[in-house]
Amino acid sequence: MSSRWYFNWYDMKYASWDAIHITNPTAVQTTVVITIGSEIKTFVLAPSESEYVTLPGFISGPVIIYTEGDQPIMVTQRILGLRSFEETVGIQWT
Repeated sequence: MSSRWYFNWYDMKYASWDAIHITNPTAVQTTVVITIGSEIKTFVLAPSESEYVTLPGFISGPVIIYTEGDQPIMVTQRILGLRSFEETVGIQWT
């Protein structure tokens, strides 16, 4: 777990599906900020809650995710491409 995550790219323009899956495994509510290229989304995750972030038709990078107050979260990127499914863990950064 980390409070800051990085992925190099997001593609829901050419991939069938691309979602950033964010989970708050803590007992504390946390505010999550996700930036994909020029798009910025902010939302609140309750304890033990998960959220999928998708932007249909959007392609850009990098993907930067962090929490206000440095609460640790778990983040993966799930991509459905040409006859394949990939799930990757991002790079934790400080």
